[in-house]
Amino acid sequence: MNKDKRERYMIISDVHVPDYDIKTVSLIYKFISYYKPDYLDILGDFINFTKISKFDQDVYYKTDLADEIEEARGVLRQLVNTAREANSEVQITYFEGNHEERLAKYLGRNAAQLADLTSDDEYIISVPHLLELKKNGVRWAPQDRLVIRHNAVFTHGTLLRIKSGFAAHANIDKFGYSGFSGHSHKLSLVTRTQSGNTKFWIETGCLCNATPTPSYVINPDWTQGFAVAEYLFDTHQFYPQIVPIVNHSFMYEGKLFS
Repeated sequence: MNKDKRERYMIISDVHVPDYDIKTVSLIYKFISYYKPDYLDILGDFINFTKISKFDQDVYYKTDLADEIEEARGVLRQLVNTAREANSEVQITYFEGNHEERLAKYLGRNAAQLADLTSDDEYIISVPHLLELKKNGVRWAPQDRLVIRHNAVFTHGTLLRIKSGFAAHANIDKFGYSGFSGHSHKLSLVTRTQSGNTKFWIETGCLCNATPTPSYVINPDWTQGFAVAEYLFDTHQFYPQIVPIVNHSFMYEGKLFS
């Protein structure tokens, strides 16, 4: 990271392991190697916790919780290793999303006495422990802790709107800052100028399958993609971009990833 010039950010969200798009995520590994981010931000809903969701269960869905956690560990480990090989000083942050919150809510409903079990000052039955964040040098950002860098918010988000970009505008209204959020599975970059101050907000799309398993929504209008941004210290500004992924391919700086 060259703090005299710029910082490079890559922001992904809503991978939904084990219901992730394997071809799309393989492109993410390739892009990380190319882009060499200083910050890799995973904006939540990385793991599904399907079997402990409060929603009605699909009796034909057979992937159990242990297998889901093990697969999520593997995908996260590959993201971390790829990012570190590209940039040894990369800072990786895992943001809690509503799917990660399913674990604590399940404990609250069914096994509250197990929630306080600790090891090495870490809750044992928690996302950071189960996905080995400390071991992998990944920072954990819970939903209730607002992360602001250079006057831009980074969050999984809680707001949903029917059309792409609408949640982005709602987040500018809510926070009063520029920022990045997942949660909507939509991809958009909107800008607003208020009292001479131009703000942006990006909805970062998703990396999950476009037709989810188990099928809890029919024909969703989700968009695969991610965001990048460069912060220039000379201008004290973020310069953000969205990268749409279409049919397992995308373009960046004239280079085709497919």
